[in-house]
Amino acid sequence: MGTKKNGKGAESNLVRPTALDVNDAGGDVPEIRANVLDARDRDLLARGQRFLTMIQSPAFAARAARSGYTSEEHKEGWALLNLASGQGRRLDDCFHRVGRLFEPPAR
Repeated sequence: MGTKKNGKGAESNLVRPTALDVNDAGGDVPEIRANVLDARDRDLLARGQRFLTMIQSPAFAARAARSGYTSEEHKEGWALLNLASGQGRRLDDCFHRVGRLFEPPAR
């Protein structure tokens, strides 16, 4: 959690919601919080996907070709987008990291 100045120069608390409320796990779990994409990360991924998709339309493709955009760059863009989106991460690894959060409490 951090602070952010609002339009009037005052500071307000900045809370970034996550898909998993790590506070329910009995405290902050930094390794999980570090692996959650925040709104800016998701926006950047969406912008990249929009670019790679829209550049294929005739009007944008012609402009891109005139600017020197190549097929190799396009292929690399998709590879990087897929990598950033988590394509290479195994879901089992994610489950293993958070598994202890879902275990019933010891009695």
